[in-house]
Amino acid sequence: VIEKKQGRHTGHGKRFGTKNARTCPKRVWINKIRCQRKLLKLYREKSKIDKELFRILYRQAKGDLFKSKEALRKHIEEILKEREAQLKEQEHKNERTGTKNKETDADLVKKVRI
Repeated sequence: VIEKKQGRHTGHGKRFGTKNARTCPKRVWINKIRCQRKLLKLYREKSKIDKELFRILYRQAKGDLFKSKEALRKHIEEILKEREAQLKEQEHKNERTGTKNKETDADLVKKVRI
């Protein structure tokens, strides 16, 4: 019993039933999507992501774009880094030209390719 918990005695010869019979694919999907949606809601509450980005990522998660919660987290971090880089670039550009920023942060965010 202890060895079974440690992952032993579970090879091909010990299995009866197909892969789908042993673990229901629907249950796997439900667990995965719930986990990803929980992460998205947490990020939205902490104001890490805005409402617009939340909706986009929510739909992408529903479309099975992300393999796991970790993949979703990495994708969000990439987007946030990209936005920061764009804002810094815009500030640097404005300093050089001596003009004020006419574009708002919201406009820059929309330009970032998601």
